Amino acid sequence: TEENMKHTDCNYCNIDNKEIEKELESLKSDLDKTKKELEDSKKKALYIMADLENTKRNSFKEVEIQTTRNTIKVIKEFLNVLDDFERCLQSEKEHGNVNLEGLQMIHKTFVSSLEKLLIIEVSTSCIFDPSIHEAISFIEQKDSDKKHNEIHSVVKKGYKYRENLIRPAQVIVVKEEEV
Repeated sequence: TEENMKHTDCNYCNIDNKEIEKELESLKSDLDKTKKELEDSKKKALYIMADLENTKRNSFKEVEIQTTRNTIKVIKEFLNVLDDFERCLQSEKEHGNVNLEGLQMIHKTFVSSLEKLLIIEVSTSCIFDPSIHEAISFIEQKDSDKKHNEIHSVVKKGYKYRENLIRPAQVIVVKEEEV
């Protein structure tokens, strides 16, 4: 018949139905396996995203805790100095005079506290350096042991935290006398 003729022209007509069913089952099995792998991958991605969020949140908490600890450490150092000032002021009220020795001790304690916090004074026993000094004035001196661009005097001390400049030293700088 004509219908049978059409089927014989088809490439699949020569293949047994059992083979087609077998191939179909194999493809269905592969599809199911791929769907399961996709589902597993989605779950893993969700777990990883959740873990990342937890890590991020925990990191922020750790930074906050460390910042708080460091702030408390700094405050404790300054509270010791404040206590010394208050004792000195109380002594001045009771005895009517300022205790110079007490003020010197407070200054020493304060400098020590800064050093514990790794805060150091900017050197001013050198040539003027605009990266750590701020020239607020210049002075001409002809008969001086100071040379051009050397620091004549310090108006306000500068400080560094480790290698980071907190505040430049405000200085008066020697300049050559104009002729």
